[in-house]
Amino acid sequence: MVDTDASQLKEDQLNNKISNEEYKIWKKQSPFLYDLCLSKASEARSFTVQWYPDTPEYTKTVGPITTYSLLMATGVDREEPDGLIYRALVDIPNSNYSGGAKIENIVSPVQEIRHPGESNRARYAPKNPNIVASMSSLGSAYIFDMSKAPSTPTEQPAPTLTLDHHSKEGFGLSWSNIEENVLATGSQDGTVAIWDIAGGNNKPVHVFDDNAPADVNDVSFSYEHPYLLAAGSENRVLTIYDRRGTDFLRTKSSNARSGHSQGVNAVAFSPHHPTMVATGGADRNLMIWDIRNLQEPQAILQGHSQDIVCVKWSPHDKSVLASGGTDRRVKIWDISRLDSSADESEGAPELIFIHGGHSSRVSDIDWHPTMPWTIASVSEDNIIQVWKVAGAIVDGNSDDEEKENDDAEA
Repeated sequence: MVDTDASQLKEDQLNNKISNEEYKIWKKQSPFLYDLCLSKASEARSFTVQWYPDTPEYTKTVGPITTYSLLMATGVDREEPDGLIYRALVDIPNSNYSGGAKIENIVSPVQEIRHPGESNRARYAPKNPNIVASMSSLGSAYIFDMSKAPSTPTEQPAPTLTLDHHSKEGFGLSWSNIEENVLATGSQDGTVAIWDIAGGNNKPVHVFDDNAPADVNDVSFSYEHPYLLAAGSENRVLTIYDRRGTDFLRTKSSNARSGHSQGVNAVAFSPHHPTMVATGGADRNLMIWDIRNLQEPQAILQGHSQDIVCVKWSPHDKSVLASGGTDRRVKIWDISRLDSSADESEGAPELIFIHGGHSSRVSDIDWHPTMPWTIASVSEDNIIQVWKVAGAIVDGNSDDEEKENDDAEA
């Protein structure tokens, strides 16, 4: 036991040394890699981040500075068993910026609600951003009304609604993009629950348990079809559910090209292509699927050195998506650049950018809704970063954007 502990300590020290050296290299190169890079250490870790809509309620411009809003949550520790759901402000220089103006807000909380236990994932409702759902470390999902949130947190947790079904914690959470009060949750108990919270209903309207006992790691609603839901599970499969009944489609779990060889940690329907889904796995692979044919993925993107834990499609470019992993990296991909005849020794042409600013596992990422190439990312060392890839790097990706989008559709 002592030898094992000593060996683990030595390995951790080596990993920390490597991480620190890599961070120093990134820090030195960062002025050439970004048009913007903000970093803030929070008091507690956050597993979740999401940009609020770029609307007057959540965005304010004063001269050369525009202030945007982020939805975030804090973890727990021994002294504080409850976390927080909060809205934070981020100042970003706009086109009128010429230097000199002070950035006042770098992830500054303005509304806070105490949360029972830890929030593993928090998302606002697309039809009403004041309504926030959280998948908790306690197994329950909670609904909060941020319009009633004070500037300082209440003494006791104050969810508007508690959704009880799951017997274990989970990270899977997705609101319907079409129906106002509908959301889905996925849990380590192996089930997917569909909820319709209209009128305060706190019981699931549909439960899928075909993956049990394998953990359901993530869920994602289709942007176009209100009844279709994707789920990624520890049993190495992507499942597409039709919530009108009990029907579902499923990928194979395999060590071959037909699917992931380890658990599927992240799933994301494309907002641009109604039948396209991306999955990220513990096998380090990012896969692109067409749900009309799940016999094998349309593409396999390789570049992460450890588990992929989050995947997000760009809202601006049909062929671009980002992935975050336990290798401390956020990677941006352009699937229109996929070329089966490319020389592997020259690298993957579809991998267009690597963000190396985190020194711990990346927990979640989100694209800014109106600023192209701008991402917020959080990691387990309590760091939140907001960054925009340098125009000199991505301009070449946009010069022939129309052609690339046509290629992606084809």
